[in-house]
Amino acid sequence: MSQRAWFVYNCPPSSEQSWACFQHVYFFPACETTGELICAICGIYDPDTYGSYPAPLSLDTKLSDYIIDALASDISKPSGIGQKRYVYVRS
Repeated sequence: MSQRAWFVYNCPPSSEQSWACFQHVYFFPACETTGELICAICGIYDPDTYGSYPAPLSLDTKLSDYIIDALASDISKPSGIGQKRYVYVRS
């Protein structure tokens, strides 16, 4: 059964769309709401299928869009009032 969980970014810049660059963590990572690099995502967690990685971003297109938007704006996404953030950034 899949659910959402936190994954930290573990690769050099420009690999943010690769699901294999994110590793599952059991705690909320120390991230910021503004910055120029991806810190963590709240991705689909299905350890029986993907191990410690999130589901491929091609299966989670909204999350993929949030990553692109966060990199373009340097702000965690989504950034609307009252919205849960799924992508956090760091400087």
